[in-house]
This record gives sequence, structure tokens and C-alpha cells, in this order.
Amino acid sequence: MKQKPGIFSFRSIRAKFLAVVTPLVLASTVIVFGLFEFNAQREAEDRLNNKLEKLVAIQSAVVAESMWNVADEQIKLILKALAIDPDISGAAVYDDQDILVAWIGKVEDLEQEQFFAEKEIVYVYDDSSEVIGRLAIALTDAQIRAAARQRLTTAGILGALLLGAIIFSTLIANRRTIGIPLERLLNSINSARVKGERVPVDWLSRDEIGTVVAAFNEMQKRQQADEAALRRARDELEQRVEERTRELAEATLAAKRAQMQLSHAIESISDGFSLYGPDDRLIICNRRYRELLYHGIEDIVVAGASFDEIIRSAAEKGLIKDALDAPEDWIAERNAQHKNPGETHLQERADGRWIRVSERKTDDDSTVAVYTDITELKEREQEAEEANRAKSQFLANMSHELRTPLNAVIGITEMLMEDAEEFGQEDFIEPLERISRAGKHLLNLINEILDLSKIEAGKFEMYIESFDLLSLIQDATTTVRPMAEKNGNELTVDCPDDLGTIAADQTRMRQIILNLLSNASKFTENGRIALVARAVEDDRGSTVSISVTDTGIGLSAEQIDRLFEDFSQADSSTTRRFGGTGLGLAISRRLARMMGGDIEVQSALGEGATFTFHLPRVAGVSSGDDDASPMSKRPPALPINSARRDNPRILVVDDDKASRELMRVMLAKEGYDVVTAVDGRDGLELARRLMPSAITLDVVMPELDGWEFLKEIKSDKETAAIPVIMATMTEEPDRGFALGASEYMTKPIDREKMKALLSKYHPQDRTPEVLVVEDDPDVRDVLRGIFSKNGWDVTEAENGNIGIERLNGCQPDLIMLDLLMPEMDGFQFLEALRQRPEYGRITIVVLTAANLTPEDHQRLNGGVTQILKKADIGRSELLATIREIIAENTPQPTQEAVG
Repeated sequence: MKQKPGIFSFRSIRAKFLAVVTPLVLASTVIVFGLFEFNAQREAEDRLNNKLEKLVAIQSAVVAESMWNVADEQIKLILKALAIDPDISGAAVYDDQDILVAWIGKVEDLEQEQFFAEKEIVYVYDDSSEVIGRLAIALTDAQIRAAARQRLTTAGILGALLLGAIIFSTLIANRRTIGIPLERLLNSINSARVKGERVPVDWLSRDEIGTVVAAFNEMQKRQQADEAALRRARDELEQRVEERTRELAEATLAAKRAQMQLSHAIESISDGFSLYGPDDRLIICNRRYRELLYHGIEDIVVAGASFDEIIRSAAEKGLIKDALDAPEDWIAERNAQHKNPGETHLQERADGRWIRVSERKTDDDSTVAVYTDITELKEREQEAEEANRAKSQFLANMSHELRTPLNAVIGITEMLMEDAEEFGQEDFIEPLERISRAGKHLLNLINEILDLSKIEAGKFEMYIESFDLLSLIQDATTTVRPMAEKNGNELTVDCPDDLGTIAADQTRMRQIILNLLSNASKFTENGRIALVARAVEDDRGSTVSISVTDTGIGLSAEQIDRLFEDFSQADSSTTRRFGGTGLGLAISRRLARMMGGDIEVQSALGEGATFTFHLPRVAGVSSGDDDASPMSKRPPALPINSARRDNPRILVVDDDKASRELMRVMLAKEGYDVVTAVDGRDGLELARRLMPSAITLDVVMPELDGWEFLKEIKSDKETAAIPVIMATMTEEPDRGFALGASEYMTKPIDREKMKALLSKYHPQDRTPEVLVVEDDPDVRDVLRGIFSKNGWDVTEAENGNIGIERLNGCQPDLIMLDLLMPEMDGFQFLEALRQRPEYGRITIVVLTAANLTPEDHQRLNGGVTQILKKADIGRSELLATIREIIAENTPQPTQEAVG
């Protein structure tokens, strides 16, 4: 900024010096005189004040006698005597009634004078005194002012003489020490400015002026050198500027071309494109963005428009389906997504189109977004989902339709085999066995196809439970041993006794091991098959490794690559020779991966093969996709403090003292507040009073058992939301059907299991009765034959309604119940049965060929949160289950979260 010239900018140094010195001298003189005059004035005023005080004191005493004698003339004479003093401007005497008695001067102006005083007139007589009036006197400051004027005149004369002397001496000194050298310095500067000649200043002194002159002379020398260098640099700079100007012009032209290309590229994108600045205002977008998202309001989608304004207009226009009911909520949510973009999200438009929105933040906090119309993709996805549902429904229906005749074929075949053995018709036994094997093979094929379909649809349910691994392996090897020995193979098992328990799906574990052993038996003749199981501790944690090694035909590297593909075997000759669908290994590997494990194979053609099954000791549950982590660990249980209170309370209901104490110690060590109840009635009272975070419940208890306890808990609105963990000694094959269902069997009926079941529920003191509720007459015939031969009285019902009627007037010991029936199905039958307490203790065996959905399990579970088998339950599984159940019901538990 250019400095504005001051008032002395164009004056000489001499004038400037005088302009500075003169005010300073005058100011100093004024200050000195002012201080002197102030002191003189103060002294004069002090003298007048002292004089006034003495006058008032003396004259009040003098006037007192006259006032007492009421001698007014004498008082006036006294006051006239005071008037002789030039300092007194006025005086007045007042009586005790404040009436003016005598005065001099102007009485009304007395109190206005600067020097004014008054005193009471006191008359003293004998030993007392009395106030009889007052005296007021005022003094004038005329003499003080006259003395001050005289002193001011004297000070002015002396100041003028002093100022002249100082100025004269200053001008002489200024000329000698400053004027001459500055004049020479100015001449040198003008010579350099006008003529371009640099003339040194001829002056030498040791003061500041001499230093300035020496520095000026040195500066001129340097400037001469710098000017020469500057001329050279200027010539080079001009050349560079010319080159850079040319390059800049070329770069500008290239940038314009690139900008045009970028603009054309953005416009040519088939998707909508937008760029919003850090202030959420539109910077650039393509035509597709306006057409795709804001058809009909394109005029507001312009550079500078805010994102909120644009989406608000779209919501008010009714362009977004989600914003039709609550536009403000949608606008707030959309703004939040825009300011903090995350994963890609979908937006359904009011016209039925679907838009995929992909937003990302740039380094400068701008937001770039791509909008893709996926309406066609969404339609195809919906069509695929419909097709998948149709396929699943078709497979479910077909499984039922295929299994229904298979039930009859296998059941009647086994009946005929028993009759043939009974009547000695040996010629019929072998053909009947072939029919039975073919039926079971067909049933196995149906089961494998259904398993594969459910896995592919992501609807395969895993039921993780704790069980003894050694017992499972021994059971599987016992099942496969006849098949191995049939081909002349030797089957050996190497499994330590302390292998311990594992938390996994027991049924699927057995299915995998059976598949590996049966494959080894099928592809090996007159050889050896070895199963080796080991517990392994590695970086993945505690795992179990089960390997099956055979000396069979082996596999080539090419065959191994496609070994786990669906419907794949080593080659066509293998299929012709050994049979099979090629689904067993594919399903086994997917099941293993769904539990967090994997199956690996090592083999060489003609040298046998080794299949190794790895599984975490606590299995996780995943989708089972091929690209899933083969050994993904189970997520850790939620921490205790994620429950509804900082110290969650668990109610343990069990009539067994040892079980209660074990559960109490186990939970208390984990930080839970544990309350125990000795029976169901005590548990109900505690549950309603304490409202615990969860309940562990025994089933078999005196007076009020677990089922009745559960019914009471779920019928009370206050306690219905409390999670219940069933702890039972009863075997629950498919996680059990806790409320109403005592056993669970699948069709076709296994005769040996059925006989064992009959023995279990056969009363010893009378002929037992069974009610068979089944719509398929062939299945009813099979069941009637089995029960009749084992000494049971059989009552039949072809649907649930008739089954309820059959119960009137009778109390069967056992009910065999099919789930899928016309009019009233098995689910409705169970619900109707629960409404009749007199039938609450009848044993019910669920019998179905259908594949139950999770919803079906939920309907049968009847409000049970979890069922654990006492014999197999482990400390870690119980604690993890309780943590997860409590966490799922935080912060406000609902009925849906429990049941």
C-alpha cells in the first residue's frame, strides 16, 4: 500500500528540525511555568483559607457579647470594621431564628464565593453556653489573580528569550553536523537519478551521518555490480519467459482438449455421474444423471445447486418411492449417506426403476457418485429368486411325493421279508432284499439332491451341539465295517480315548465320516482302510483332524482337480464300475466348510488315497461357499456386560441338587448373578419376582415339570420375553421338538429303531395303545403291522381332525403323528392338543418325510430358546449360549427374540 505524504514530507530537514524543537521547547516552558504557577496558587489559597478560619473564629466570639445584649448597631460597626480588609468580599450575622441581623457586601452571593466559612455564635455564661446565632464570612481571590497575571507576564518574556537562544544554537549545530553532509548526499543521489552517474559522497565523520554516508558509498559500489548482473539475468529471463509462454500456450491448448475429452467422456457414460464439492454443491454432472434421477425437474440440477435442495425437490415431486410416506425422514437419511458414503446402496424410484448408488469421498472431501439403472438386473434377480423358490418348492414336493411310495415299498418289503423268514420261503428273501436295497439307494439319492439344493439356496440349517467324538467315530465304523469286509478290506481305527467332545452338527459329522469310509470301502478291494483321529493345537486354535486312508485305485492330479465338483467322479469308467452319483464328496466338503472346516485329499493313481477332514473343536457356521475361509473360526461369544444389566442374573431351575450346584459354580465364575430353584413352582415364583436375564430349565421334575413350567412362563406377559434354555437328559435327534413332541423319526420307518421306541414306551402292566395320525394308508398299514406284531392296540386317523375325535374317550400311550396332512396338519394337531391338559403327558413321535424349515422348528419348539443335552453339555457351550441369548435380548427383549 502506497504511503500518503505527511504535512512535513516536502519540508527541509532544518524546517522539520525547527518544527520539532520549537513545540518541545514551548511545551517544556509551559509545563515548568504551569507547575510553578500551580504551587503558587495553592500556597495563596492555603493562606486565604487559614485567614478565613481565624476571622470566623475571632469575630464570632466578638459578636457574641453584642448578640446577647441585642446591640444591633454595635454588630454593624464590627462588620464595617471587617470591610476595611480588601480580601473580605462580604459578611453576615444571623440570630438563633436564622434571621439576618447585619451584613456587608452582597449577602445572596456569599455562599457562591470560593472562600466561604460560617460558625455558630455561642454565648458563655457561668458554667454553661448557648448558641444564639451564626456568623458567615466570604473572602475574594482578586489579589491571587493579580499576582498570577504578573507571574505569567514574567514567564512569557523569559520563555521567549530561552526559545530564541535554543533555536539559534540548534540551527548553527544543524548546519555543521547534518546540513552539509546531507546536502552532499542528496547531490550524489540526484546525479545517479538524473544522469545515471554514481558519484561518491565526500564526507568523513565518526557519527551516525558518517556511518550513513559510508554505507551509501558502499551500496553504490554493490549496486553497480548488481546492475550488471541484473542486466545479464534480465536477458536470460526474457528468453525463458518467451519459451515458457510458448509452452504454456501449448499446455493450455492441450488442457482445453483434455477438458473437452473428459466432458465428452462423462457425457458418454451410460450411468449417471455427479461431483459435489466439499460444501455439497454440484460441480459437474452428465445428462444421464439428470434424466435418470431427476426427470421432470432437470432445470434445478445445475452447477452450484446444493445436494439437499436437489433431493428435497425430488422427494416433493414424488420421484422416490421410499420418500412417499415420510419425505423428511428419507431426506435426512439420504443426506447422511451422502456426507458419509459407505457401501453401495439401492434406491427404488416411484416409477418402478431401481438405481444403484455408488458414492466415494475424494482427498479434498468432495463426493463423486455413479448411478446405475439396475432395473433389468433387479427383475432378473427377482425372476431368479422366484425360480429358486419354485425349484425348492418343487424339490420339497417331489421329495414328499417320492418318499411316500418309497415308504410303502420299503415298509411292505420289510414286512414281506419277515413273513418269508417266518414261513421259511427262502427263495423270496434275496429278491426282497434287492428291492429294499434299491429303495434305500433311491432314498439316499433323493436326500443328497435335496441337501445340495438347500446348500445352494443358502437354506441349509446347522444344529451345533456338544457330543463325544470317539462314540461317533465308533458308531460310524461299526456301520461301514460290513461294507468294507464285503470287498475283502481290513478296517482299522486309531483314535485316542481322550479325544474328548466337539461342538458341531452331529448328524452332518456322521454323514461326512460315513461318506469318506464308504468311498474308501467301495474303491478298495482286498486292501486296507485306516481311520486316524487326532486333536491338534496350532495357530488356528484347537482343532480335530480325521483322516481316512485306503490302498484302492487312487486318483490322478486331473481327477483330484474336479473331485469335489457336483455330480463328478474320477471318470466315466469309474461310474460304470462302482456306481454313485458323484454328490457325496461335494456335499461333504460343503458341509465341512459350513462348520468352519475343510476336506483335503492326497493321492496318486494306483496308490490309494488319504482324505483328511479338519474341523475346529467349536464349529462355526458359514455359507459353505467354495471361496469361504476353509478354517474360519467361530466368532467369540459376546462379553458378559453386553447383557441387559451389568451383572446379568440367571435363574437355574433343577430338582437335582448336584446339577444345581454345578450350574451355579460354573456361571458364578463367569461373573453372573445366579439364583437357584429346587422345583418348577419355586422357579415360577422367582422368575416373576426377579425377572432374570435368562432361565436354565430341567425337563423332568416332580409336581411341575419343565413343559408345564414353560407353558406358565410363556402365557404370562411379564415373563414371556425371558429366554429359556432347556437342559434335558432326553435324546433330541434334530434339536428336539420341545413342546409336545417327545421323539422325532423320519420316513421311511426304520424297523429296528421303531422296535426300540416301542420297548421304551411299552407299559408292563397292560396292553399298550397307540394312535396313528397319518394320511397315507400305506404308511398306516406299515405302522399297524409293526405295532400289532409287538403287542400294541392300534387306532388310526387319516388327518388331525379325526385324530382329535379319536382321543375323545381314550388315553393312548403313544401318538405317531405325521406333519403334512390335509384338513388339519401335524402342527395344528399339536397346538390343539396343548389346549387340552388331560393329554399333556402323552408321548408324541413326530413322523415326517418333509424337510422342515426353521419356521417349522420354531412352531414345534413352542417358545423354547435353546435345548441342551445334559449328558453332553460343556462349560464353554453353555456359557456361550447364555451370553448370546442375553445379548440378543438387549436392550428391550421381545417375544420374537425369544421364541
